[in-house]
Amino acid sequence: MVDIQTHYDYIILGTGIQESILASALARNKRSVLHIDRNEFYGGNECSFNLKEFLEWIMNVQNNDKNGEDNNSKINKFYNSYHDIEVNILSGYEASETSTEENANRFTLQNNQTVEEFVKQIHSSDEENKIALLKELMKDNRQYYISLLPKMVYSRGPFIDLLIQAGLGSYLEFRSMEKTFIYNDNKFEHVPCTKEDVFNSKQIKVIEKRKLMKFLTFVMNYRLQQEDYEG
Repeated sequence: MVDIQTHYDYIILGTGIQESILASALARNKRSVLHIDRNEFYGGNECSFNLKEFLEWIMNVQNNDKNGEDNNSKINKFYNSYHDIEVNILSGYEASETSTEENANRFTLQNNQTVEEFVKQIHSSDEENKIALLKELMKDNRQYYISLLPKMVYSRGPFIDLLIQAGLGSYLEFRSMEKTFIYNDNKFEHVPCTKEDVFNSKQIKVIEKRKLMKFLTFVMNYRLQQEDYEG
């Protein structure tokens, strides 16, 4: 029979990014660590769910709230900020993989709509589409994930150095930001981030496009000409 260790130098509760960095750093310094989590998933408040897991998580949070479980905890105050989510779109679409040039895992619609046009249709009020939409989304349940606490990280900086020093670099995978949207005037608008996006945008006037391109060029070249700008 294998003996179970009963004494540890440190016990860490939770598997969020802060707890994981601390546990890894302690282990690298030859400290014994018991790392546990009361949840059935990893990641804590920074966790990402597919649609099915996300809906189950919301229902679980709401049930705990009704039963009065841990109503005063800071964690549940965070959880309770999520309420019923209403999503409606037009039916008749399917998700498939596009070519690598167009970036994998993008949505391809049957009516050849772009992803921007597809996102704009999400904010619909057609009651009859709710059940049909949920069934369609469940077919491609693992094609997209919802982050409870979305974050962007610079590709270089103190945080990346910390992940490497703590030994977490080998266990993490990052993806570059493909597109950004803002919610404005009851619809989603694509934020232009590249030269192509800027000149294809219908939301920006020609003179504004030129000014925006000058600004983007300035930002991209700043590090290369930092002494000239600061001098």
